[in-house]
Amino acid sequence: MRVRLLTDPNRIRAFLETDRYWADYALGDLEPDLYKLTEWHGVEDEGELIALTMLYTGFEPPIWFAMGDGRGIEALLAQSIHVPSINLSVRDEHLPIVEKYYRTVTPCPMWKMALDAEAFKPIGGAAVRLTVKDVPALQTLYTFGGGDAFQPSEVAAGVFYGIKQAGHLIAVAGTHVVSDNEHIAALGNVMTQPDQRGCGYATITTSAVCATLIDRGITTIGLSVARENQSAIRVYEKLGFKKHVPFYEGMAAQKDSRS
Repeated sequence: MRVRLLTDPNRIRAFLETDRYWADYALGDLEPDLYKLTEWHGVEDEGELIALTMLYTGFEPPIWFAMGDGRGIEALLAQSIHVPSINLSVRDEHLPIVEKYYRTVTPCPMWKMALDAEAFKPIGGAAVRLTVKDVPALQTLYTFGGGDAFQPSEVAAGVFYGIKQAGHLIAVAGTHVVSDNEHIAALGNVMTQPDQRGCGYATITTSAVCATLIDRGITTIGLSVARENQSAIRVYEKLGFKKHVPFYEGMAAQKDSRS
């Protein structure tokens, strides 16, 4: 096996497309403005790419994504990944490999869920499209929780819908990444004010986001949700999302001695 730096987006894309549900964020990161914040390494076996990893440096610590054969991922961790701390996005079967090199901090069990456009089951309601003028209201709403990875720039670059009551934003759903080139989006930033929950607002706003994405040609919409968050999972399944693969998110620190 040979470890190498990957610099050809077309080759990266071809590998990610073998499981575009799992690689939703990674495909979105091929957009030029995001691609410049990434570093990709791969492992070849007899000239064939069998695994890759990505470091996304738009956050600190960077997000580390892995995909492919476990032997290749271990080779990458041993030879190419030397970052002191990372935000993990790793499938269940690869977590033990990661833990040979990194000390994880209470990794959160997650589901990767995905919606194909033809499986969408829209649910109507009084959701309104949000703009950059709504960023202060979004930031206020996220003080109740959620929106941990929210960045104001995502509003202009993505799709956000909210529900307002007496002029106040009480519920929202949005996106983290939208790629028209890859026809893929990653849903997120979903939040309802605690005293307004149970009214179906998450379903209405999420449905509005999905409908707009599909109308503009997005064929695959992915999201990540904690496995214990059964109420959110029920919302997504109602709209047509399906569970794709279990994985872990969390912080990890490089071990002092690498073997």
